[in-house]
Amino acid sequence: YEVPWDYLPRFFLFKMPEIVIVGMLAAAIVGLVWAVRRRKDPRATLFIYARSLLAIAIVLPWLYAVVRGSALYDGLRHFLFLAPPMCVAAGLFVAWLQKEARQRRAWMGAAVVALAMVGVGRQIAVMHHMHPLQYAWFNAFSGGLERVTGLYDTDYYGASYKEAVARLEAHLWETEPEKFLNTTYTVRACAPSGIIRRYLPNNFRYKKGGRFYMGFTRGSCHEKYSDFPEVARVERYGGLINIVRDTAPEDERSD
Repeated sequence: YEVPWDYLPRFFLFKMPEIVIVGMLAAAIVGLVWAVRRRKDPRATLFIYARSLLAIAIVLPWLYAVVRGSALYDGLRHFLFLAPPMCVAAGLFVAWLQKEARQRRAWMGAAVVALAMVGVGRQIAVMHHMHPLQYAWFNAFSGGLERVTGLYDTDYYGASYKEAVARLEAHLWETEPEKFLNTTYTVRACAPSGIIRRYLPNNFRYKKGGRFYMGFTRGSCHEKYSDFPEVARVERYGGLINIVRDTAPEDERSD
């Protein structure tokens, strides 16, 4: 309920693709310089108005939220509508840069396109690696997912519990295959039970005080029961997202 003024700008800086951040900031600088130089040219009026409207669409919502003291939850998810105009601004800069470069040398224009495609391709690779936890990703400006773990919310929807359950199931099948076929395992989690129940196999039951504890990093849930052994974890780019611990007495655990 009491977030600093830079909460949203910082999250957008850390969460949006680097090519979008760089392109948008460059667009703001280039557009401002162009508008100042041509402010008395009537032919530039429409250009200035259009770019000003785009800038307002990007900046005004978060300024309004700060001034009004609005409550903000879990990063930028309630302000995702700002992502399209930010991408438009970045795209306008890339298009302008490509045009300027092509007028000087054809290969320079091609180089701009190639660099843009590298940036897009990198983001596609990120999406593939993060799936289905794309929303938990942090870009290079933040230091990466490993650095922000414990400092910023990553998985706030609990989607990582599906993979945590799958990894626990694989661990038990590997370590005790004969027992696995005739045992009903109990699990608990630091999240609403409805999130976990939908992911549980037939021989798993959700139970308060269950044997296996699952905790994502939201609310420092992953730090609970740290004295018990870890049996599985969900990670992306070196950053912990969810962890599974066996809280059974030592003589009841698998070898």
